[in-house]
Amino acid sequence: VRYPISFMQRALAALLIVFSAVVLFWRLDGSYLWRDEGTTAVWARLMAESGDWIPWVYDREKQQLLVQAADGHDVNSKLLPAMQSYMQFYVVGASFALFGADEWSARFPLALLGAVTLFVLWRLGRAMFGSSAWALAPPGLAATSIFFLHAARQSRYYVIVILGASLLLLEIYRYLQRPELASTRGFYVRLGAIGFLIYFSNYVSFVSSWTALGLFVLLTRDRAFIRGFLTLCALMAPPILVEFFTLHAEFASTFPPPVEQPLHEVYQAALVRRMRDYWRALPIVLLLPAAVWLCWKRATLSAPAKALAVIAAALPLLGFFVLGNDFLALSPAAFWPFALLCLAMPLALLLAWASLRNPGPWAQIALFAGLLMVVSPLLTIAAAKDKTSPRHYYQILPAAMLVCSLAAAGVAKRNQGAGVALLAGMMIWPNLDYMMGGTDEVVQRQYLNDKSYNGPLIDYFRQHLRPGDRVAFLRNVKGMPMYFYFPEMRWVGLLDIDAPYNQKFRGRIPDDQFDSDADADWYVFWDPRDEVAKAFSEERYEKVWEYEHEGLLGFWEWGQAPYKRQYAVWKRKGLER
Repeated sequence: VRYPISFMQRALAALLIVFSAVVLFWRLDGSYLWRDEGTTAVWARLMAESGDWIPWVYDREKQQLLVQAADGHDVNSKLLPAMQSYMQFYVVGASFALFGADEWSARFPLALLGAVTLFVLWRLGRAMFGSSAWALAPPGLAATSIFFLHAARQSRYYVIVILGASLLLLEIYRYLQRPELASTRGFYVRLGAIGFLIYFSNYVSFVSSWTALGLFVLLTRDRAFIRGFLTLCALMAPPILVEFFTLHAEFASTFPPPVEQPLHEVYQAALVRRMRDYWRALPIVLLLPAAVWLCWKRATLSAPAKALAVIAAALPLLGFFVLGNDFLALSPAAFWPFALLCLAMPLALLLAWASLRNPGPWAQIALFAGLLMVVSPLLTIAAAKDKTSPRHYYQILPAAMLVCSLAAAGVAKRNQGAGVALLAGMMIWPNLDYMMGGTDEVVQRQYLNDKSYNGPLIDYFRQHLRPGDRVAFLRNVKGMPMYFYFPEMRWVGLLDIDAPYNQKFRGRIPDDQFDSDADADWYVFWDPRDEVAKAFSEERYEKVWEYEHEGLLGFWEWGQAPYKRQYAVWKRKGLER
């Protein structure tokens, strides 16, 4: 739908710009850094302060190891990050070099990249909808989504992946408008740059995104594109493989760790939990019926395809009536046939797409976005099993925003009011999960100026901790943000002395970095799970402080009791403070 740019459209654009600036940048320092943010910030600060711009996890000057896990999985034999990609450390490290190290400077560069992402989504909207107000739909869906803001307002890599996926969607849409681009070198240079951006942000996201892109390229049947894409992959493979096997292979070869559960139970739990998150994050309850209706209008569907389409439109409604625990309780004989039935959702749309005689750019970009939305989580779950997190496939967000925009605009072609109402519903839906968990609600706490999560412990340490005090944390990952705020402490007992992986570090780092020789002045037990402090005993330490905080709940947890977390501080007896 194309209209001349009116005063109302300009007003909507101005309103979106102001709204986006507020939700992206307001109160970035409203909460202390949470667990994983602490990891990014600590390694980035060490990199910036050392001046060599290599993200070491070991401070050679202080002989201080800085790792997340007692089993050592996040550090390789070179004392560099093994689990995580490196782009985030350079982004945050550059900010620290410019502005100093604090919460605001840790988060600001990522929020700025969030603003760049909104601009890219607007460019994508302009490419698809021209001067119509619908061009504001993709950035509007992003700016109003708590999931996008959750990614953009943290000192983590998440929004860089979203930016890369948005650029990828824009570049592919340009190709769909001008297929002759497949014969130009510049097109593959841009695709390669986008691929490297995603890879160096999160290699897991890259694998699933590039797989989805490869499937799409094959489905185009464009020989020039297929030949060019394969050549591009061949050129990208050597640097990627060298980087991966040099830095990440030690971690990847041991992840995920083995579990005693039967494999089918592990996958059942992973699928149920991640699909629950998927259902809440993406408005598929609205999107699938709209997409099926549009396909019914345009495509020539066979009887089986129509049956699949009806199933696809109805299946998401089960989420209102059946809880995740109900699916977990199903026997394998009942769960796996149901899981296969869920494939009716993408299969119905794929069959409808295949029945189109001459799919235009809208239909083709919807296919690519749909592949991103389906392949990314499934491939990640297949590899990471129960360790999969939605943070591993944030590339589905811009893909979903594109498809939602197309669906709403398609409905609006037939009924403008219905299309606008559908778009509004799609904006509202993700925010029903406004207190989404998984990161201690850090972004929501920023808006609320709520420091109750780790603020009390920081306040306690400010009163009682002295430079050089030896502190051990169970778990290490909880110690990362504490070290960001108290770099003058001596962090001890980080590595499990009995873990086979950690034997390579013996003799290379001080003995007090292992849990058997911690000799700590303080122990902080903070959600320790099954970890044990080998050098701790109640005969040598006394509990001096403990604190309990409640999690924040959203719409889907309405009426439930909030989860509670505790941490306790133990001081060595005889230590005067």
